[in-house]
Amino acid sequence: MKKIKFILLLLMLVSLFTACSREEKAAEQNVNRQEEQKTDISKEESQGIEETQSLEEEILKKKLKEVRNKREESITVEENDVTTGYMPKEVDDLQNGPIIEQSSGQYKQMYNTAATYIRDNLNINPKTKLSVYDAIDPTVLEIYTAEDRGYLQDYTVENIYVLEYQKEDGTWSYIFMGRENKQSPWKVVHTGDHFKE
Repeated sequence: MKKIKFILLLLMLVSLFTACSREEKAAEQNVNRQEEQKTDISKEESQGIEETQSLEEEILKKKLKEVRNKREESITVEENDVTTGYMPKEVDDLQNGPIIEQSSGQYKQMYNTAATYIRDNLNINPKTKLSVYDAIDPTVLEIYTAEDRGYLQDYTVENIYVLEYQKEDGTWSYIFMGRENKQSPWKVVHTGDHFKE
């Protein structure tokens, strides 16, 4: 009788361990499934974010092209190099930088410095009516609000100005101008597609 009780006790213990083991495996499989589902959801979310960003970038590119075309159409250069034109109202929607106060002589010096740099240092002769324009791309104008201003980190916001020019392949690039203070002349600090590149 003791042997039977002992065997029954052993069978109960084996059954108990087997049941616990099955429950542990089931729980582990459930956790694994949940982690896989989370990974799938994360992949879908990141893909959705990337698609949204890509769509926003495409919309911005189209808007920039449209505004730049309108700006170019509005400009008239007369024989004595007097330039007239207007900025399309859409420019205000894109630009978010501060208004840099300076005299017309300072503006002229800045634009001439940038145009000379494009022609002499970059060996580019833009096909546009003017060599340089005020930058209108909001992703570049973030320099005015960014904590990290990249190449222009040593300049205060009121001593930074961003211009843009069209390269020979039709794409646009930027000239980041800086000055030591309001009385000093503007100089080219960086050229490229972004102030951090």
